[in-house]
Amino acid sequence: MTSTLIYAVVALVCIAIPFLLHHINKNAEHPLDISLRQLISQNLTYFITLYAFILGFSMITLWGIYQNAETTVTKEAELALNMYRLSPGLPNSGHFRYLLKDYVKVVKEEEWKEMEKGVFHPKMDSIDDRLWAELNAIRPKSPEYFSTYNNLIVMLTDMGEHRLERLLLLDGSLYTQMWALIYLGGFLSLFGLFFTSTGQAKVQFISDFMMICMIVLTIYLIYELDSPFSGSLQIEPKAFNIVYEKMVHLGAQIPK
Repeated sequence: MTSTLIYAVVALVCIAIPFLLHHINKNAEHPLDISLRQLISQNLTYFITLYAFILGFSMITLWGIYQNAETTVTKEAELALNMYRLSPGLPNSGHFRYLLKDYVKVVKEEEWKEMEKGVFHPKMDSIDDRLWAELNAIRPKSPEYFSTYNNLIVMLTDMGEHRLERLLLLDGSLYTQMWALIYLGGFLSLFGLFFTSTGQAKVQFISDFMMICMIVLTIYLIYELDSPFSGSLQIEPKAFNIVYEKMVHLGAQIPK
């Protein structure tokens, strides 16, 4: 589903629900008199305030996680590039650089498409194992290469940790119980609006429309932030695209 279509659906929901409530209040005899409705409106205010806090807490938490995900992706790509630049300091490291470039290429062209579906690419595990196997195979015997080799070990370890952090975000960060609370709170808020009808149709419609728009749009934003690698707000593999281009350029300058 394209971003434009998603936005259209969200906008349609924001408009349709107030019209539905307006139709119900207009054609159905209200079970409560105006004084009871005013009392319920006061109590509903406390409920809406608590619900707004829950939504705000969820959105701020997920926004921080989303930004950390962008940083994680950038660091993972940067580590691959730094190893590519550092590895010529080791003898017989040409195949190691080839595997690094293949790693970046598969991530940006294949794994990213799988991540949009909420899964990871199994081929990446094979490349990761081959990177470690190749690094062990070119272990230097001369002390002059020990520092470079140890730095590569640290970088490859860090890159693996960043990839794991990236993959763990595919399942979302909010627990199922939290989503249940968010959806239940949204339903109860809409249900409560029926019992707060003021009898002024136009005023009630505008008030309902404003509240419903905020609830629907906030829930939609929370949903998008909880899946940072899919949806209309998905993180793009820009860092890996840039790194791959630099690797291709550097590869033409580094002796085989």
